[in-house]
Amino acid sequence: MFEKYNNFNKDELLTSQSSINIALIAIRKNIKKYDKEVKRPCWWVMIIPVFGFFLFNNMVRKRKEKTGLGEKISIAKTEELYLELELKIIEKKIETL
Repeated sequence: MFEKYNNFNKDELLTSQSSINIALIAIRKNIKKYDKEVKRPCWWVMIIPVFGFFLFNNMVRKRKEKTGLGEKISIAKTEELYLELELKIIEKKIETL
């Protein structure tokens, strides 16, 4: 999957590592933004002591299912996972050079 890094020298690996770090930061910001959009209208429920927490979780889960935000969050998290894996591979290649 990441065979393209086999022929890279150390400078190319470092530049690709920095670009992947920038992409990871952008994806993490998007994930936070989507989470805030899902949870924003549900905070009023937390006024109710114990029952409010369960009601809040239920409302957030339903908002993730009914709106496209849940799908956007899952897509962003899989992209984040692949970029982190790619970053780990680049770091191992840099250590071996």
